[in-house]
Amino acid sequence: MSDIDEFRKALQAELKNNQVIFENENKKYLDSLQALSHAEVSAIVPKGTDSAVYNNLLSVVRLATHHNVQQAELVSQIKKLGKAAMDIARLTQLAPLL
Repeated sequence: MSDIDEFRKALQAELKNNQVIFENENKKYLDSLQALSHAEVSAIVPKGTDSAVYNNLLSVVRLATHHNVQQAELVSQIKKLGKAAMDIARLTQLAPLL
C-alpha cells in the first residue's frame, strides 16, 4: 500500500470517527444550550458577565461533545465555571445532570 493510499484510508476513518463523535449523547446538551436566547441567559446571569459565562459554558460543552467526554467529567467542568454557568445549564437538557 502506498503512502497516499494509507493517508486516504486514515482520512476516511478519521472522518467517520468525527461523525460518530458529533452524534454522541453530548450533542443534545450542546444543541439545547445553543437554543437559549440572549434574553434567557441575561435573565439569570449578572449583567455584564452573561456573554462571557455563556461562552465559557458553550466551549466546555462543545469540547466535551467533540471529545466524547463522559457525563461525570462534563458536569465537573461545568461546576468549575461557577454558579452562573450552572444556572444557565439548568435551563437546558443538562439540568438532570446537575
